Amino acid sequence: MTQFQSIFSLIIGTAICIHLFRLRLINSKTQAKNHEDFSGELLQVGKSVVAYQKADESVTTNKQTIVCMHGWLEDHRYFSELYTSKDAELIFINSCDYHVPNKNRAPVEANWQSANPYPECTIEYDAAVLIMAVKHLASHSEILLHGHSRGGAVVIEAIKQAPELFADAQVILEAPILPEAPIGSQYRSKLVTAVVSKVIMYVFPFVAFVLAKKGLPSSAINKMGPLNERKSHLLNGLFFSATSAGVLMRNLKNMMDWPLQNKMTLLDNIQNGCILVGSSDSVLSRRLMMNSANKNKGNIEVIQTKQSSHFISLDIPEQVKTLNFS
Repeated sequence: MTQFQSIFSLIIGTAICIHLFRLRLINSKTQAKNHEDFSGELLQVGKSVVAYQKADESVTTNKQTIVCMHGWLEDHRYFSELYTSKDAELIFINSCDYHVPNKNRAPVEANWQSANPYPECTIEYDAAVLIMAVKHLASHSEILLHGHSRGGAVVIEAIKQAPELFADAQVILEAPILPEAPIGSQYRSKLVTAVVSKVIMYVFPFVAFVLAKKGLPSSAINKMGPLNERKSHLLNGLFFSATSAGVLMRNLKNMMDWPLQNKMTLLDNIQNGCILVGSSDSVLSRRLMMNSANKNKGNIEVIQTKQSSHFISLDIPEQVKTLNFS
């Protein structure tokens, strides 16, 4: 064997080992690390978990059901201090194949669930879970839908799948993934865009593996400021949410496809809603978000918040909670 053949064989062997290691990382299960006490019910719906809590008996005036969908890498704790049972009845959806952020007890199978017709770990799957939860758990006709980031896309998709159910719902889309606002790198050449996307998807399991062990570096968290104690705590747990890197990869691929497959006309039937945009956004393109948001037919208020980032509810919770956009 010549020197060239030896080097070539070494390169091929190394590439095969890297690829096999990547496949192992994709399917390796992570341990649940995030925890927060929750006094309501934890219901297993397919591969998602719904956190449900009745309103306190003291709540006599606000006959409302608040339905929340968190963003990518997050869990229902994103909303658990913003909304409590002292405000209204609560339905928090946790993404498909994510750890429920409660290590003290296992979720109970919901006896009312039906088969989910959509692929797992997609926006469409989580939207179908949200619809089932509202149909079987919501006690009130007045519904507030609040979705953050990817969760905003889930809310829009739920309205797409069940327009009659949410015809009168209030809608908050917080720093959302919107139709016609692609995420990731977009180049003039579709070929270049496709190649870059493939490279990102290939490398991603290695990145996710490291971050699932150590969490986000402080330099990355600092770029998501302004920071406070609650926000820092939740950001530190982002890569501990999904049960595997493969889940996050399916999320990511679907998040790239969904904005290109849908139009802003999906929001035309929202009667009472707003889109919240941070004063800065290090996660999604603020420019593309605004471009899509401004395509709405005037039925949705676009609110550019101040002193805020992609995580608006963690930055200015008191302002989000007192929104009046009716």
